[in-house]
Amino acid sequence: MVASNEVKAKMYNDAFVLMEYFGYLRRDAETAGFQAWLNYLNTRPNDYRTMVNGFMNFIEYRKRFGRP
Repeated sequence: MVASNEVKAKMYNDAFVLMEYFGYLRRDAETAGFQAWLNYLNTRPNDYRTMVNGFMNFIEYRKRFGRP
């Protein structure tokens, strides 16, 4: 458990982006994509919906269900 609000604030977006890669794409994040999404969330801290939508509509994710 994170006891420091400063540590939580710094690491939350990193963990959230990584969780999206594992959850939707079932793989590790590539550096460029991870950094792009992290930058997006750091500049728009309340817009998780756009990122989740991006992962859900990503071809790699949709192919898992037979719909590219």
